Amino acid sequence: MQRGFDLPINKRTRGRYPVVSSSGIIDHHIESKVKGPGFTVGRSGSVGKIYFVEEYYWPLNTTLFSKELNGNDPKFAFYFLSTFDFLKFSSSTAVPTLNRNNFSDVSIKVPPLSEQKEIVRIVEKLLDHEDEAKALIDMEEQIDLLEKSILSKAFRGELGTNDPNDEPAVELLKRSLKEKLNK
Repeated sequence: MQRGFDLPINKRTRGRYPVVSSSGIIDHHIESKVKGPGFTVGRSGSVGKIYFVEEYYWPLNTTLFSKELNGNDPKFAFYFLSTFDFLKFSSSTAVPTLNRNNFSDVSIKVPPLSEQKEIVRIVEKLLDHEDEAKALIDMEEQIDLLEKSILSKAFRGELGTNDPNDEPAVELLKRSLKEKLNK
């Protein structure tokens, strides 16, 4: 892994290439420094935070990146390094900083490329299911908020048409609560 490149804000020109800091994509520039796909690891700031980038990109000096994956699947390397404890290799200063020399001699066993691709396929399938579950949870939370809003309006007498033939709001509320309890 090597350190990213300096690119002060006043030297950036809006373009198509992501500028990646230790906290993710923060800007776009007209020039890239690294061929994608690849990943960055937070070197200072968000130490050990890892980001995957599909296209060519500019890793800032707050990151480390791997220029050469030695024939390994980029997504496999990303997922593997996402489980790696980089924090134990950071320096113990007021602002933690990750020094690549502290972990450059760490030895890891890597499966063959075909197994890497299968692992990536399985992980991404699981992550898709996680995204679906999160969407359902978000939907359930929105429904709960809607129900609370309706109940609030009912208690304030803001529901209904004020038609004397309509069911009283209290009866509607009782029925709604009863149905909810019977679920």
